[in-house]
Amino acid sequence: MSTQAFSSSIPSDTSGFSSEHEHVRAQQVDQLYGQAPIGIVASLVNASILAFVQWNSVSNLHLLVWLGCVLVLNIVGGVLIYQYRYTQKTGAQAQDWIARFLWRSVASGLIWGSFPAFLYPHDSIPHQIFLALILGGMVAGATAVHAASKDAFLAYSVLSSTPMIARFLSEGSQFHVAMGVASILFLGMMIMTMRKNHGVLMNAIRLHLENSSLITHLSEERDKAKALNRALSEEVDACQIMERELIQHRDHLEQLVEDRTYSLRISEARFQFLAENITDVIWVMTLDGSRFSYMSSSVERVLGYSKDEALRLSLKDLLTPEALNVAHMVINEEMAIEQQGTANPSRFRTLELEHRCKDGSRIVAEIQASFIRNERGGAIGFVGVTRDVTERKKIEDARRRMDSQALRSQKMEAIGTLAGGIAHDFNNLLTGVLGNISLAKHVLPDNSSESRFLRMAESESVRAKELSQQLLAFAKGGDPITQVTSLEGLVRNTVEFSLSGSAVAREYVFEEPLRYVEVDVGQLSQVIQIIVMNAVESLSHDGHLTVQWDNVVLDDASASSVPVPSGPYVKISFSDNGVGIDPDNLARVFDPYFTTKPDHYGLGLTSAYTIMSKHQGHVMIESTVGAGTCVSLYLPACSEGAMVESPSTIAKKNGSGKVLVMDDEESIRVLASEMLRTCGYHFEMAKNGEEAVRLYQQAKETDTPFSAVILDLTVPGGLGGKETMVQLLQIDPDVKAVVSSGYSNDPIMAHYQRFGFHAVMTKPYSLMELSDVMYRVVMEPHHK
Repeated sequence: MSTQAFSSSIPSDTSGFSSEHEHVRAQQVDQLYGQAPIGIVASLVNASILAFVQWNSVSNLHLLVWLGCVLVLNIVGGVLIYQYRYTQKTGAQAQDWIARFLWRSVASGLIWGSFPAFLYPHDSIPHQIFLALILGGMVAGATAVHAASKDAFLAYSVLSSTPMIARFLSEGSQFHVAMGVASILFLGMMIMTMRKNHGVLMNAIRLHLENSSLITHLSEERDKAKALNRALSEEVDACQIMERELIQHRDHLEQLVEDRTYSLRISEARFQFLAENITDVIWVMTLDGSRFSYMSSSVERVLGYSKDEALRLSLKDLLTPEALNVAHMVINEEMAIEQQGTANPSRFRTLELEHRCKDGSRIVAEIQASFIRNERGGAIGFVGVTRDVTERKKIEDARRRMDSQALRSQKMEAIGTLAGGIAHDFNNLLTGVLGNISLAKHVLPDNSSESRFLRMAESESVRAKELSQQLLAFAKGGDPITQVTSLEGLVRNTVEFSLSGSAVAREYVFEEPLRYVEVDVGQLSQVIQIIVMNAVESLSHDGHLTVQWDNVVLDDASASSVPVPSGPYVKISFSDNGVGIDPDNLARVFDPYFTTKPDHYGLGLTSAYTIMSKHQGHVMIESTVGAGTCVSLYLPACSEGAMVESPSTIAKKNGSGKVLVMDDEESIRVLASEMLRTCGYHFEMAKNGEEAVRLYQQAKETDTPFSAVILDLTVPGGLGGKETMVQLLQIDPDVKAVVSSGYSNDPIMAHYQRFGFHAVMTKPYSLMELSDVMYRVVMEPHHK
């Protein structure tokens, strides 16, 4: 759901609310109802899957009744969302909408909690585990869907999880008690995660409020500028009065008697001094604009014409065609008003017109003009002042661009921080899920029915890991963490993901087997998304995008067009039949903040260029206006015989030795200990760097040293992996350490050797991945 509801009734300056609290509450409601459709879809899908799996384990009649309750509840939820979207609201109603959402959350929690209470599969442990996984997934999803309301999350998660926890604990067996305790820990972790998400969301809402305050401040500054302009207008009025007086003296010079000649000369001298020394141009013009009867000498400084030359010109000679049309329109409007006879005779008009200078250049000038009148009050011409405001306009435009760029940078930084934090927490959760699934697979026989479900769950967890990598693409990117990859699936999946919901036709062309490349999958996906979205924006409804792969070999002769070292490459071309790029803009497409679209940041292709450079590759754009654009990526190919090894194909490798694991998440420490035990290692656990350093020192002093250390990179409130490694190297220069983190874009993850680490494990990781890394670090040096 879009945020049309409350945001459409809330002005940017928050004038529609009596307090900041009311504004923040309205934004919370928008977030709740904006995310609610995701929760409804997840509830219906998971309820259907759960009913399908549990069909043979519980009463079918009771199961159908439960499904009916889920369906009715979600229909009611859909009606509530519809009412919220299309009902006119005020800030004072926010609490009422939250209350409705809270009651729906309570009902949803009771319905989902009723399943383990009344439809518990007593005779099938796999079905019990599957039920726990479904409920856990629903609670985990609620941390994002209900991030705007802690009460709604608690109402749903506690009511839906408590019956299952009670069931596990009441069973009494060691397995069920362990499952119950694990469920309690998982619920606690979800509550902590939700608190973090809630805090990040509230900070974002308050940042929006601060931006609104800034806009209000800018409006006040604009009002001050208008006041200054009014003061200038008053000065021009005074000049106009003086000019009319002097013109009257000149027109009646021959009729004045001899005794007034001296006074008239004084008046002329006063006007001459004013007109010749003012920086603006004072002029007098006929009613039709065909000629000027007076022009001050300052015209030479402003337009380059001498005073005599300017008097021989008309409006047509001085103004550009567009400005001339505006001038004639204003003159016609004033003459029509004048004919009505009811207008203010001392009125004036202010407008900005583009002038042509003598040397062919153009300036923007602000003009204030009014009528010259005879003794009877009739209009006989125009008098005005022209002021060159070209530099002022440039300064104002530059200031607006700088303010816009600064605001865009702040938004991008906020999005990057939010995406990185969510991906880190999500990866920690996935580590527990994927690790426990891999342990369960190891325990169960491969041909058992339970293994099939675990393989499906593992496959979905791997997809969730890929989703986390896409989320990190929005965070600040670091150096690439590369792996040998086949481009066919990566490119096709990313293109389809980027074009989902689009009517653009696409075609994939490749004839020969493609060579493998060594890339950061997340960063390369980001490059492809940027290119595809740019192509979509340039295409019409019948647009077409062609994606072509080729194995190419570049030599020294190719260096002039593709500035990369010679050798084998894989070339990916994205060709569209869109509007194309203007030649002047084509040379600037990689410049930071350059964009031809007012609602874009101008950072997309800059990011793509940077990522390709870090991969020792190149991006090249060719375009013809009206014919389309072709963007080509060149990536160094791996040597012949390179293979892609999937984690699912890695066999578990057993070893021996003693391993120290440091991680601030208890669930990950427990998971790592079970994995290490399964692989034959002894282990000890530490929750932060201080404890890890102490345990390592004690083991060395008691002659029972650790064979390896696994260090979490980020530990809130304590020593992280980088700082801990510095102290461990002082204790033991030969320490074998593995760095692990959910922040896969941290520079340490890409260059771990520089910091003394022997290997890297990106969260989430499976049993097979951990066994492979530990075997290479602990066992292979002994075999060599």
